[in-house]
Amino acid sequence: MYTGILRYADIGAGGWQLECSDGKTYTLYGEIPPALKNKKVQIQAKPMQGMGFMMSGEMLSVESISAV
Repeated sequence: MYTGILRYADIGAGGWQLECSDGKTYTLYGEIPPALKNKKVQIQAKPMQGMGFMMSGEMLSVESISAV
């Protein structure tokens, strides 16, 4: 499980990121409800390999997401 603030980054094509309290930022892939933008969320996800389109942070494949 990952917990943090869900942000939309307007970099390139744009995309979702999770900003955690430990300073880590994750680029998210999968179905992300826009209504959760800027809210604290908990995410069940699997780490992904490769280079993301936003080129920032580690990548996660989201399996489920909910507000905390």
